[in-house]
Amino acid sequence: MISSKNTNCSYVYFGVEESLKEIITDEYLDDSIRLLINVDGLPLFNNSNEQFWPILGLIIHSEYESKPFIVSVYSGDAKPKSVNEFFEDFVEEIKILVQNGVTIETRIFKVDIIGFTCDTPARSFSKHCKGHGGFYACERCEIKGKTRNKRRVYPSVNSKRRTKKNFIKQRQAEHHL
Repeated sequence: MISSKNTNCSYVYFGVEESLKEIITDEYLDDSIRLLINVDGLPLFNNSNEQFWPILGLIIHSEYESKPFIVSVYSGDAKPKSVNEFFEDFVEEIKILVQNGVTIETRIFKVDIIGFTCDTPARSFSKHCKGHGGFYACERCEIKGKTRNKRRVYPSVNSKRRTKKNFIKQRQAEHHL
């Protein structure tokens, strides 16, 4: 399926279930599939704004070797404008898979996401919060950064911790976009 999620862009969603059906064989003995998800922004050419933003999946299993698979790819002259649109198809599908599992041939597998792995810009994009150069960018505490010698620094190590609860409630509004 191809749909335009932005101006001057292309977006293709391949899906998690379809990839799992191609990867999982009879040699896979567990009844659950644990996935690690990766999001990253990749420039395509030097001196160009064109970039890819793929969502990749990887089955994590100590005795079953698999390679990363493509869930979706966004290509455009800038990163996706909307994180919600970027993740919409993935979230919609993964909610169903986590809730109901996936049937491959005659077997039903439980599906779990064990985590996301992203570099710093992709992580701030995915979480819809300030990037690493912002004044309120720290992911661990609620300190306001300062500019010194054209660099952002965080002068105190004794700042209020950023908790999951406070992040969800967006207690420090300046951290969120």
